[in-house]
Amino acid sequence: MHDVEGAGGAGIRVFKTCLARRPVQNALATGVAYAVIATFTIVIGLLTPTEAYAQDDPQIAACHELSTADMSDCFARLMKEWDVRLNSAYQKTLKSIDPSGVPLLRAAERAWLDYRKNRCAYLGAGPGTIGAVVAGDCMVRMTKARALELNEDSKGVGPG
Repeated sequence: MHDVEGAGGAGIRVFKTCLARRPVQNALATGVAYAVIATFTIVIGLLTPTEAYAQDDPQIAACHELSTADMSDCFARLMKEWDVRLNSAYQKTLKSIDPSGVPLLRAAERAWLDYRKNRCAYLGAGPGTIGAVVAGDCMVRMTKARALELNEDSKGVGPG
């Protein structure tokens, strides 16, 4: 690219001239740029939680409107509520599946509990009180999502 002094049409003309002189490189750069944008968009879409993950849960959103100490209390309250629902959904699913699937469900649930604990711990790791808030949010969202998932499994979606 040439050094251009001043603004306006002269700079645009020089830019267009450079584009015209290097059509292959510019087409390649444009293609790469579009590929990067498309990849980024897909990755963000894959990382965005689903509705079952409680992304738009008004109770969780309400917790975030509070002071840090109150947020932790709010998440603890929601966690108790969703833990009761999770246990209920788990028991319902255990009763609804083929007996051959019971050991698999138990193993899956133990693995999920470890995963939830470790995921929320690493997300909440860090200095200050914000870690407890992040971990609490994570625990509630993951517990809610799992309760909803097991509830669907009890309707015949899961094993058996």
